[in-house]
Amino acid sequence: MYSRSMEIRGYDAGTFPICSKQPNKCLDAIVGVFGPVLSSLRDGKISQVLPPTVLVPGEGRVRFAGSRFMLLHKAQMAMWKELKWETAEEFEQCNAMLRTLKELLSKYCAAKGVTWVHEDGDSGRGKKFFDALVAVARTETRPHRMCERLWTSTETLHHPGSKERELCSIVNDVIREDDRSYEGALDAPALLAPATAFVCMLQFHLNAGRRKKNSHTKWPDGSNSDEKETVFRGSGLPVTHPVTGAPVQGFFRSLAGRDQWYRVPHPLATSFRKRVMSTFLGIVHSNDPAMPLVEWTIRFDAAKERPPHVNFLDKTEVPGEEELLFSAYAAFRVLEFHPPKSGDGANRDDPFRITLEAHYDNAMVSENIPSAPWH
Repeated sequence: MYSRSMEIRGYDAGTFPICSKQPNKCLDAIVGVFGPVLSSLRDGKISQVLPPTVLVPGEGRVRFAGSRFMLLHKAQMAMWKELKWETAEEFEQCNAMLRTLKELLSKYCAAKGVTWVHEDGDSGRGKKFFDALVAVARTETRPHRMCERLWTSTETLHHPGSKERELCSIVNDVIREDDRSYEGALDAPALLAPATAFVCMLQFHLNAGRRKKNSHTKWPDGSNSDEKETVFRGSGLPVTHPVTGAPVQGFFRSLAGRDQWYRVPHPLATSFRKRVMSTFLGIVHSNDPAMPLVEWTIRFDAAKERPPHVNFLDKTEVPGEEELLFSAYAAFRVLEFHPPKSGDGANRDDPFRITLEAHYDNAMVSENIPSAPWH
């Protein structure tokens, strides 16, 4: 196995001719062999074992059990535990977050052909985007507040062949792809490592901020939300995935009414308010008038505990969004799937309507369940 201290670890170049130079190949080998084992272990305990699931047509390219994200996430959390990261000075935690952000964006720009710094030393689009995010982050001094500002920032980066991207979209794209789009990079996982570190910081600090108060700061109880124990989301829902060709609509249709959980392979933003859902549908429609639209209604089981992997964002760059953020790879199941009454769903007044149930505890769901191809 790849190691910076190979002579101490008993490294044999004859046995590991590839791992020594391409650690991503080593990681692929580990996932391929031990993925099923890793998915059944959690901190030395056997997690709830659910019946093996069959492949669902249209499911995402990687499940949590076999993802690089899972290995990098666990490694990051183990390192923080060893270093007692929660006791570090808050200014150092904030600086570490910005260093991680710079690494992610500089590598993302390199992969997408976006100039970071021009030859004359002037900042390119990439560096200007990063500087704008730093300015947003520096309005806060607490790590969890800085996370909220960065995640909800409306600053955008444009790169050739794509629409303008906010930071949250960039992070979601990288986590969803799990570095599958960047095979062969000698420094792999080139983008996934800093993206995972950023998500770890986001989730760690948001959870820590909530734990200090020993409760969720805000919850949809019907008086502060359109419906009790319910949040909403608006997005596009293509017939097929634009890259893989997988049947996106067919994936959710096939799961409707079945006792089959799936995971969303990135953090998932939702809102207490239907008007916010409608706003995002309008944005999708404005960017691509032919894109089918979907109204997501996500319900919580009031009889269960409130999920530990969900956080309300108090400090946001977009006032009134009332955002409730699910951690990456949160589990859901499809309760109802309603296609448009007529047409293909591109009409804002007649979109797809999908109702989900959010699981109350990700740790109680198998890691080897399908991933959504789109959300």
